[in-house]
Amino acid sequence: MAQLLEENKLSVFWTGFCPQCALRQHQGRMRLNSSDFFECESCRLQIILAVPGLLATILNFRGSAKYRRKPDYADMELRSEIFCPQTKEKFPFTDFGLFKSGEEVQEYICNSILKD
Repeated sequence: MAQLLEENKLSVFWTGFCPQCALRQHQGRMRLNSSDFFECESCRLQIILAVPGLLATILNFRGSAKYRRKPDYADMELRSEIFCPQTKEKFPFTDFGLFKSGEEVQEYICNSILKD
């Protein structure tokens, strides 16, 4: 994991692309699914806007590729939400604790999200 951190630094701010894919130097697109979560088309990681324009919660469970009919991609709008981890089972899925560094975001992605 230390090698990934040195090669692919994550930010605490969301760009609209998948942070997990960024660790693999891939630009995974996040598409709105039928549950109103942004879901990565590549790895199925999900993000919900807990507070649009402010907080983006990285969910600890993967999506199932059930997208809305009309494609709506997160990267089509200017994004700058701050990442936070999922700490609750229902909306807003977080207690509003923020990641303090890109290293914390990566550790959460690598250790807390359910595998496929």
